[in-house]
Amino acid sequence: MDHAGSLGMDSCHILVLCLPKKTTNSLMDSIAVDHIMGGIICGMGIFMSMKKHGKWIVASVIFLLALLAFIMQKVSLPYDSDGMLVFDDPTQTYIKVHVLDVGHADAIIIELPGHRAMMIDAGTPDAFGKIKAYLDMLSIKKIDYMVGTHPHEDHIGSLSKIMDTFPIGELYVPNAEDASMHEICLDAIERDIAVYYAKAGMTILDEDDIRVEILAPNREAYEDVNDLSVVVKITYLNNRFLFAGDATTLSEKEMLFHQADLDADVLKIAHHGADTSTGEDFLAAVSPKYAVISLEENNRYGFPDAAVSERLADSDVDVYRTDLNGTVIFFGNGQRIGVKTEK
Repeated sequence: MDHAGSLGMDSCHILVLCLPKKTTNSLMDSIAVDHIMGGIICGMGIFMSMKKHGKWIVASVIFLLALLAFIMQKVSLPYDSDGMLVFDDPTQTYIKVHVLDVGHADAIIIELPGHRAMMIDAGTPDAFGKIKAYLDMLSIKKIDYMVGTHPHEDHIGSLSKIMDTFPIGELYVPNAEDASMHEICLDAIERDIAVYYAKAGMTILDEDDIRVEILAPNREAYEDVNDLSVVVKITYLNNRFLFAGDATTLSEKEMLFHQADLDADVLKIAHHGADTSTGEDFLAAVSPKYAVISLEENNRYGFPDAAVSERLADSDVDVYRTDLNGTVIFFGNGQRIGVKTEK
């Protein structure tokens, strides 16, 4: 693992991405594999019982029905009733990105291959109950990788409570002079959590089929703390996701200057859709098919800004918004990406 440096006692920050086990919740799983396989096993048991009593015709029909159920499970598993892609595989050869509806805040849970969990940001303090309930619903017992994008309450507000509740493997934060982040880092160190000072060029995870890397920040200090945002790119085979925190056009220009590989299928829009982010050149370099914006309905800022919405429309990007769509889930099997929404 390529870590640029471990944080000392005077640094801090958080990001949240998580990995769930199997669930049959209607929001994210349209087909429960265990139920299908249980039916197949039950059918085979009935077949053997009928065969034993000489009822060959009935036994043969039951056998054929069980075989048909197995084939249907294999064929229809990637799709739900609306034709949307889902990839519920017991071996978990997929990636899921859950962009939670937590108001005007960010909280992202990512299921990584190999039954590992990652989180990017942790919403406001008030969002902890919803975040915990969602993690519990996904049967997540440990968060392997946490990244705090920058020290604003709508991004790290529930981080301390999450660390109190779930074991954390590694914590990645920017080098921010901020009291709340300082306390988070101290708390993490006391809990024997590996804490790293996040900056461009670091690699969180690098395996044959999955790579998680940090593209920003490119400096240690900025006038606007939003530019300290940890920008993360996840590549799973041919699926690519870019999470921009609250990075402004200054950070975007720096990533472009350093020729960062920004190309992605899914872009988490920075700063809730503010016009201070998602510049034309940056958007062109990312060239996403999908974008998702985390924001509150009828928020006082009027986000997303009309200029950002226009740029996304001109780029023919499919846009999802938590204020309109609720929690948004992206499913990737390494080749294709599907989307499912709460509303």
